Amino acid sequence: MKNKLIKTLVAASLTVGLFQASLAHAHRVWVKPSTTVVSGDSEWVTFDAAAANIIFFADHFPLGLDNFKGVLGIFPSKVT
Repeated sequence: MKNKLIKTLVAASLTVGLFQASLAHAHRVWVKPSTTVVSGDSEWVTFDAAAANIIFFADHFPLGLDNFKGVLGIFPSKVT
């Protein structure tokens, strides 16, 4: 009985450990604006967006516009 409990606990902790290790290797998604201060009548702000191992360093793949379905422009229009 005690042996079975120990084996179950070891198996459970290994499973949790492997799950946490897989989360540690996931790519982080980030969005970075080109500027944070805007003034004037026709100013533009662009955004870099990517999934990467290191935050704000695009080393994996860029994100396309279809990943920004909820983002709206200034006059609520879709971002293109």
